[in-house]
Amino acid sequence: MGDYLQLIAIALPFLIGFAGLIASLRVSAKSRRTSIVSMRRKERLDKLTVYSSKFLTLVHPVSLKTFTIKQNADYINNLLEAFYTFSMHLDSRYEKDVEIIRHFQLLEEESIKYFAEYNQSNVKDELDAKYRELYFSIIDEASVLTKIFISTEWGRLKEEAETGSAVSLERWQELYEKAFEDYMKANFANSDSHT
Repeated sequence: MGDYLQLIAIALPFLIGFAGLIASLRVSAKSRRTSIVSMRRKERLDKLTVYSSKFLTLVHPVSLKTFTIKQNADYINNLLEAFYTFSMHLDSRYEKDVEIIRHFQLLEEESIKYFAEYNQSNVKDELDAKYRELYFSIIDEASVLTKIFISTEWGRLKEEAETGSAVSLERWQELYEKAFEDYMKANFANSDSHT
């Protein structure tokens, strides 16, 4: 009987240590996966920020006015590259991503149409006025959507870093709604203070 107690006394700490090791490995593996996913998301977010800024700069009416006829082909190539690079970092399975892609696609189409008309127009000032109004409306919407989206993604990265777990789609929607509300509060607070 004493031998069995001695064997149990030796085996029990070994089993507890082994169970602890298994649990530690599982937590470590989960943490590594979350870390890798978060790192990839941050890289994607950085690229989204750069290419959305590049695209919105390219379609801004001031940018459009600075191009000469000889620069149209380069401009259109740069515009398409920025659009496709940006949109490739979004996921067409998600509603908010598609909404941003649609706005950027509309800007891309209107920019190309603008140059086609501008090169054939004798009334360039009227054409500029027509597109300027359209652009500012679409650019504002695309810019706001992109800012809220990027803010949501930063919130997701922060939450994943704090919890060590991936954020669910439902939680992402909550983060998006909060970012939207925060943006609207800040926007209306700024507009109210100026009136």
